[in-house]
Amino acid sequence: MRLSFASPHALSTLERRPVLLGSLLMVGASLLFAVMAIATRAATEMGAAQLVTLRFAIMAVGTLLWRGPGGGAIRPNNLRLLGLRGILGGAAVLLYFVALARARDAGTAALLQYTSPIFTTLGAWWLLGERPSLRLAAGGIVAFFGVLLVLRGPEGIHLGLGELAAICSAVIAGGAVVTIRAARAYDNSATILFAFSVGGLLLALPFTVPAWQNPGATTWALALVVGVSSFFAQLMMTHAFGLVTAGQGAIYQLLTPIFTFGLGAALLGERISPTAAIGALLAVGAIGWAAVPRRPR
Repeated sequence: MRLSFASPHALSTLERRPVLLGSLLMVGASLLFAVMAIATRAATEMGAAQLVTLRFAIMAVGTLLWRGPGGGAIRPNNLRLLGLRGILGGAAVLLYFVALARARDAGTAALLQYTSPIFTTLGAWWLLGERPSLRLAAGGIVAFFGVLLVLRGPEGIHLGLGELAAICSAVIAGGAVVTIRAARAYDNSATILFAFSVGGLLLALPFTVPAWQNPGATTWALALVVGVSSFFAQLMMTHAFGLVTAGQGAIYQLLTPIFTFGLGAALLGERISPTAAIGALLAVGAIGWAAVPRRPR
């Protein structure tokens, strides 16, 4: 028996909105999420929970003050979906930051966490009735294997505490993305983003207070970059899920580890191997092929 998070009528109103704008917003959000990951990896003097707390605090304040595109009044309508978005999204982010700190390397953590589009697509099929087309499914599979090539390590995958945290983050993030898609049928981007920020703060604070650190100015600046880039990335992504399906959005999210790899090479001096370059081209090509709507006959 299939559950229903949002009524077919409510979701049908989203399908009439411009897909191209949603696609551009998803690409921009993926790039900003990559900026966040690079800043997180560089802020080694601050604990994961503290970074998450600062990130969500900046996002909450930014949501209340922002009056640009995607902003607006905080007027909750569907409290159940907003609560799920806050809890699931906050837990996924906290686990991802733990994975970045405790996994064998950041690439392994990112690789495992970005299996979340698989769980997003399955969740959207089960909970929203958005059956993935053969083209979308094939593009997602090819894009995912391209990401595997980009982030593959020479020693394979070792499932320690950090790796397990990344896998759990991927599963929870898949459910969180589905709730964004469903909630956009009832609430605006600002309301959903504020619920996400509050949920993340409530989950991270108990881990932050006992281990609070006072690092140098550079680390505080990196933490600010983490928060600001996260705010605008989440704002763009949340607004985009009113314009694209959950499955399409999940595929676009696969651009984030590719952007992260490129920024790591440019800003952190990480070497790009030929295998990684091939994987990046493969993933981007598959995303473009799967996401561009087919012309009607």
